[in-house]
Amino acid sequence: EYEEAEALFIEALAMKRKLLGDEHPEIAVGINNVAYVLHVQGNYAAAESMYAELIAMQKKLLGDDHPDVAGSINNLAYLYHDKGEQSQAIELATESLEIKRRALGDEHPAVAHSLNTVAMWMMESGDYTAAEPMLRESLAMNIKLLGSEHPDVASSMTLLASCLVAGTHYEEALELAGKARKVYTKALSEDHWRTAVAESAEGAALTGLRQFSEAESLLVKSHGVLSNDASAMAMFVTESTRRLATLYEDWGKPEQAAAYLDILSDP
Repeated sequence: EYEEAEALFIEALAMKRKLLGDEHPEIAVGINNVAYVLHVQGNYAAAESMYAELIAMQKKLLGDDHPDVAGSINNLAYLYHDKGEQSQAIELATESLEIKRRALGDEHPAVAHSLNTVAMWMMESGDYTAAEPMLRESLAMNIKLLGSEHPDVASSMTLLASCLVAGTHYEEALELAGKARKVYTKALSEDHWRTAVAESAEGAALTGLRQFSEAESLLVKSHGVLSNDASAMAMFVTESTRRLATLYEDWGKPEQAAAYLDILSDP
């Protein structure tokens, strides 16, 4: 499917270059399309080259601080993240965030989304101290811009709750995750994978508070939803599995912990 799309996009880009030259907004769209299909197929070197060409062209045509430039830099950041180069991904995502601030102002949904992205990758790298203020800013911004019952607000709450669990601030984490679960249930459904992500964070907070039975109920349920939904992000499935292992380790049930540790070690 992607190979066919790649061939079509490359052909369309070649035709546009003949008609419009090498520097034109329509050429930028074509380059982005090719870069995307290369990226999702794991052809990172070719995709990176296309993204670099795209960013240089957009800066020349639109200026350094245009939202489209920020978007392309963010796509390049995701490429680095996907190939495991976390520090470079965070650096580029931060650059994209700063361009969005200059182009759109400090209070804009796109800025909040970028704050979440940078913070989430910082958390993956273990830098919870740097992530927390970014998540608090994103949450406050989303509540102001979107209202307290928007799914994007729940997303910010869930990420902040996970960050607070890592910092052993379990009570606040439990409160935030519970609120997020209610928002997701109302906006999406009780069985949606995003609701399960919030439930998992809630269960992790309960584990920290040593309320093991309540934690088990939420963690087992959320793990089942996340493991069986192909649209759920892999990082959340892994996180859910790790939280069950932690629960049973802390609860003094090593055999059950080992079962989930085996899942984590299985490539």
